[in-house]
Amino acid sequence: MSDFFHYLLIFYGMSRKAWGVYQSHGFPILSVLILTLSVCPPAIACKNDLEKLAGVSPQSFDRQELEQANQLLARSPQLSHSKLVSGVVHSNGIGFPEPSHRLALWLRTLEEAKTNPEVHAALREKYINEFAIDETQIPESFFENQVRIAREQGFGDISFSEDKRRELVLALIEDQRGTLQNWFDYLISPNVHAPAWVRAWVLDSVTRMGKIDPESGKFANRGARTIHPFAELNREALAHVLEEATKANQSFAKLYAKHLQQNTANQRDLSVTLGRWVRYPQNSSPEPLVSALQGCNTGWCTAAPATAKSHLAGGDFHVYFSNDKDGKPSVPRIAIRMEGSRIAEVRGIEKEQNLDSHISTTAILSQKLGAFGQEGEKYHQRTSDMAQLTEIGRKHQSGVPLNAAE
Repeated sequence: MSDFFHYLLIFYGMSRKAWGVYQSHGFPILSVLILTLSVCPPAIACKNDLEKLAGVSPQSFDRQELEQANQLLARSPQLSHSKLVSGVVHSNGIGFPEPSHRLALWLRTLEEAKTNPEVHAALREKYINEFAIDETQIPESFFENQVRIAREQGFGDISFSEDKRRELVLALIEDQRGTLQNWFDYLISPNVHAPAWVRAWVLDSVTRMGKIDPESGKFANRGARTIHPFAELNREALAHVLEEATKANQSFAKLYAKHLQQNTANQRDLSVTLGRWVRYPQNSSPEPLVSALQGCNTGWCTAAPATAKSHLAGGDFHVYFSNDKDGKPSVPRIAIRMEGSRIAEVRGIEKEQNLDSHISTTAILSQKLGAFGQEGEKYHQRTSDMAQLTEIGRKHQSGVPLNAAE
């Protein structure tokens, strides 16, 4: 009977979440219920796979396991009573009141997941479900921001159909889940030679990191309604952090940001603007585009697979790559996203995705827009008009008199 009620509670909880999705976003209730049923089996499998490790007692931990647990406790004190660790403790069937014992069990479970595919899959599912955003958490301000961007780019006031809203929501969720899976699969594998507590510390830290600011080089804090994907996994930068973790008493976010910047500086010189344009055709596989952008710290949402797929479904995607220090065109500098034959947006790699100071002084973008003929001229006119309107609005808000032309 206990398993029956366990599964019943799972379905009840998922059904309540489904109803919240229906009320928040208006998705067809039948589609949401189908999604609910598809999620239940992994949740049930997760419980069964973790129960195979049940029955561990606090006395079974050796000195090394407890030392590692205490190291983790010092870096991530809140982790011992998190929902994720509490779930593993509950599956164990034996109470663990001591934080160090709870974290020792968590570390032992992660170690088991390195070589046990069933435990790996079960634990990864719990990790992703705990921290990835769901449909009910996506704020309406996300859609309002898309409307604002379209207006600023000269497309007027746009509206989203229910299908388009659903497509955007699902892409956000898939991108967050994908970035979390990348971190979990890499860190919880036999190929990463770092102490167990360090890997657990990284997994925990990543869940609290938002988007990196290209100017300050700092990660923003992540909240429950943060829509950006989790930080990109850059293996070279991470390797340096794993080496320093036992010596440097800094947060993972600071260490990772430092080595990301150093790694980026070693790979690219923004004063070099020579390079080439690459076209990624409409409806083509998103993999080549994602592969070319990942790890480059562009800030473009297209670096995430689900968003890249969505963008390519709408039209071609053009990227200008400047040459790296080996003379290969691999440094993304400008992105042009098409919607059919219309230029939807142009993005650079500076703050707010503006063009960087080196590339903006060249004719690279203007020549490319010229290759689009009348559409390039229309886009240039739209952005010019909107820049002027934005300046007029800024003056009006500041109380600065307008001139006759304005």
